[in-house]
Amino acid sequence: MSSPILKIVLAGALLGASLTVPAAAEKAKVKTWTLKQAQPMKSRAGRLTARAPDLKPIVKSPFNGVVRVKNVGSATSGISYVTVNCHRRGRRGGCPEARGMGPYENPAYPNKATIKVPKLKPGKTFTHKLSFWNSLSFGPGIYVFTVIADDGNKVAETNEGNNTAGTQLVVP
Repeated sequence: MSSPILKIVLAGALLGASLTVPAAAEKAKVKTWTLKQAQPMKSRAGRLTARAPDLKPIVKSPFNGVVRVKNVGSATSGISYVTVNCHRRGRRGGCPEARGMGPYENPAYPNKATIKVPKLKPGKTFTHKLSFWNSLSFGPGIYVFTVIADDGNKVAETNEGNNTAGTQLVVP
């Protein structure tokens, strides 16, 4: 007769405690484990994650068409998307369009330039220059850019609150 499988979900408060479970009920043997925490654990949507990525957008002010995403977490991320949204201050839309924007269109992210971000190891940064940026002609005004790393939340991260960065471009 094989031993039953025991699945236990532990909360962070139990770390350092001992857990005793019969290894085989028919032989009354007992095994004891001491739970240790190797790295800080974060909770996300009911899951405990010992190591996880944390994708963060990096943008310059004024915006120059370069999009960066850095993994500031402790594990390699999965593939994700970073999006760039532009609008004139106080208006919806109003940003110029140019040839070459087609490859950045994605129906899942309407009205945003979308860039696929490869897996990123901890501490690594992905950099992408919008290929159409230099052909844009901005009229006078203030243009607001919002950059969202892991738009759509496809990657389980230690901090979902730092995925958005904003900047602007002022044209006199």
